[in-house]
Amino acid sequence: MSTYPKVLITTLPLVFLLLLSTVGIAYHFSRTALTELAETWLDTRLSEAIQVAAGQDDMLRRYGLEDIPASITKAKLDAGAAMSAIEVGELGFIFAIDRQGLVAVHPDPAMVGRDVGQEAWFRNLKPERSRLRHLTPAGKHLALVDYFAPWEWYILASDPEQEVYGVANRMKPYLTGLGIIGFAVMAGVLMLLTRRLTHPLRLLTAGAEQIGRGDLDTRILIDAQDEFGRLAVVFNQMSRQLQESLTALQHREAHFRSLIEHTSDIIAILDSDGCISYLSPSVERILGYFRDSVMGRRVSDFIHPDDRDRTLAIFKRRMEGDTDNSPSELRFRHHDGSWRIIEATSNNMLGHPAVEGLVVNARDITKRKKAEADLQRSHQQLEDRVAERTAELFRSNAMLRQEIEDRKQTIKEKEQLQDQLLQAQKLKAIGTLAGGIAHDFNNLLMGIQGNVDIMALDMGGGHAHRGRLDTIRDCVRSGTGLTRQLLGFARLGKYEVKATDTNALIQKSADMFGRTRQELRIISNCRPDVWSVNVDRGQIEQVLLNLFINAWQAMPQGGTIYLETANETLDDRQAAVHRVSSGKYVRISIRDTGIGMDRATMARIFDPFFTTKTMKRGTGLGLASAYGIVRNHGGYIDVSSEIGHGATFTVYLKALPETIAGAAPADEKPRSGNETILLVDDDPLILDVGRAMLSALGYEVLTAGGGKKALAAFRDHHDRISLIILDMIMPDMGGGRVYDQLKAIEPGVQVLLASGYSIDGQASEILQRGCNGFIQKPFDLQSLSEKVRTILDAPTTGQV
Repeated sequence: MSTYPKVLITTLPLVFLLLLSTVGIAYHFSRTALTELAETWLDTRLSEAIQVAAGQDDMLRRYGLEDIPASITKAKLDAGAAMSAIEVGELGFIFAIDRQGLVAVHPDPAMVGRDVGQEAWFRNLKPERSRLRHLTPAGKHLALVDYFAPWEWYILASDPEQEVYGVANRMKPYLTGLGIIGFAVMAGVLMLLTRRLTHPLRLLTAGAEQIGRGDLDTRILIDAQDEFGRLAVVFNQMSRQLQESLTALQHREAHFRSLIEHTSDIIAILDSDGCISYLSPSVERILGYFRDSVMGRRVSDFIHPDDRDRTLAIFKRRMEGDTDNSPSELRFRHHDGSWRIIEATSNNMLGHPAVEGLVVNARDITKRKKAEADLQRSHQQLEDRVAERTAELFRSNAMLRQEIEDRKQTIKEKEQLQDQLLQAQKLKAIGTLAGGIAHDFNNLLMGIQGNVDIMALDMGGGHAHRGRLDTIRDCVRSGTGLTRQLLGFARLGKYEVKATDTNALIQKSADMFGRTRQELRIISNCRPDVWSVNVDRGQIEQVLLNLFINAWQAMPQGGTIYLETANETLDDRQAAVHRVSSGKYVRISIRDTGIGMDRATMARIFDPFFTTKTMKRGTGLGLASAYGIVRNHGGYIDVSSEIGHGATFTVYLKALPETIAGAAPADEKPRSGNETILLVDDDPLILDVGRAMLSALGYEVLTAGGGKKALAAFRDHHDRISLIILDMIMPDMGGGRVYDQLKAIEPGVQVLLASGYSIDGQASEILQRGCNGFIQKPFDLQSLSEKVRTILDAPTTGQV
């Protein structure tokens, strides 16, 4: 393309851009001015709307009606009607939206009540006067918005952009026409000037083309004293110098070609594609090829396939600028089909205008490599003889090392199994001891509880010692909590399980603990739809308390406890890992911001009597009992922690299929009767206090100090005995055997089972055989009266 069209192509777009920029700037400033005018106009209308709402709100406050819903609604309706009447241009309008995104005021009744809370522009609203653009079915709108705090309304004055920028849009055709006319005039002037300026350039171009075709005698004649004239003179001088230099270069080329063609090595030049562009005549002597038959072919066609990729990679690195000129070896095909070993070096001269390729110096080293191979073969034969003598010794050593490793592994596994067996036996022994202590302690508490209830009946509410009796009751309840912990550690079953609201249970325990530890913050994040669980409420409260105490002791300077509940379903694989059944579970997470613990501590955290606390700060039974209680409920506890990053205890409890309703409050007044009850227990203290409690309720009481005596008493008086309260654990005959023989005597006999152990285990088996109910020692007068009356008043035999 000649200079003339190039100049036009370069300058005409600049002229066009200049005119276009001028028109664009004019349009921009007009549009900006209209925007500011529209905002001022919308601001006036918005202020009128705000004043309408403020006037209605002031009227409510002036007459004291600001708290009357009907008056507020009426005021909002009046304000909405007044706002809708405010004119905002021809197409604009006033509307209001509450904090929830519901349209409260709009001139279109169909829009009132619509939810726009999910619109992007609504989520960006701020409680201050601001500008926004929003999209409506009629198109894009420009709006000003302000927040009216008394009614929590966002009030907007909105007008279509089509109306706001109407004047600017009507200016577009005029500005466009003016730009086209200006562009045509300036283009014509520019074409005339360009043609006049480029005429000397056309002369210079024609002369250069003749020189390029080899006519170095060409001279350029421009009769001018300007830059083009001086350029023609310089151009003619350069042509003469180029003719002289070309002659000298031809002489030097002939000299160097003579040197290369008489060297003993092969000299080759490869272009950037790996093709042979030059080959010295020595190739005929060394490899048997005529130069003309090889020139232009790819060098890779002659390299052995096993050496081809490596050699081409070396050539590629040289072409990319690698300066390593160390020699490389490759196999090159001879004209007779044999392979010759070549040692080659290469230099990158792609940038040299006289070469423009990779210069390769190749030397035939086939005879030398054959001699080296013979020497290597002799050396290898010697090494093979030495290796044969030592191979058997190495094999024997390897077999001996393997046998030693196998024996060490066997001993290690045996020691681990012995440690696990010893731990299991230790836990079983401690659990049996704890369960027996809890049972006997419950019997002692039963004696104290019963005597306190009887004394309370005799004293009445105003007696001076009534407060001391209440203190004794609190001590009994504390003792009962201790036995619950012991039985939970012993993993001897649940007490009395009931369907329980999980969130309510956790919140109550957290509130009670939080009131005693003001230095802690407890943050709950319990899901409202979490499933209910079938648990003994007291035992799970004990688990939560132990976990709260552990978190508190991990934060001596105070901190935060995070509570979280969620629903989770364990599949067969997950359940097998934790040795529980698959299905639905409630997950309870308790996370603290304390000091954390290492892996060694986590491995023993649930072991009995293991504690990291100082003397008199812990017994080491809290987390062990918590683990036993949760396991006994069919769940499990998991723990995760890092030093300095707190700890998280996660409790999984089996979920019920549906959420339970709240329990009705119990009647606090003991229920009496006049039936005959047989009380059976091997402990005289229990018999004495039990007789007194039942007598105080109005019943006729018979007692038996063991299983055999109970059977004898029932045979003599079964016609007038309405209920038997039977102890489960007795030395001469257990409660299960006594119950079976009682049923043999009288199939319809009604029996209430009592025990210091829990309802699981043996008690559960007796209940499954038809026993009417179970009561946990120690029980108070109220609980006893409820259990007895529930069985005696039942129309048909059932369990309580």
